Amino acid sequence: MTLTSEEVLEMAREAGNFKSHALPEPWIPFFEAFAKLVDAKATAREREACAKTLLDLPRTQWSNQTVSELAKVIRARSGTTSRGEAT
Repeated sequence: MTLTSEEVLEMAREAGNFKSHALPEPWIPFFEAFAKLVDAKATAREREACAKTLLDLPRTQWSNQTVSELAKVIRARSGTTSRGEAT
């Protein structure tokens, strides 16, 4: 899943004193914070994709309730809802 330009800029602003296209000083803490934000976003998206894949599986071995509960556990690890929204 690809991040949009706006998502990248939003995370850059959140990571530090980011203005326009100039790097903030000191820049190492900025990049460390930025990398953590990107990693968290990517992890949340991957977990949401896993939860959706699980819900799409044929219900041959597990009940609907079991599958739904497993999807909730996956989403809870990334703090998202069934619609991929932050909790």
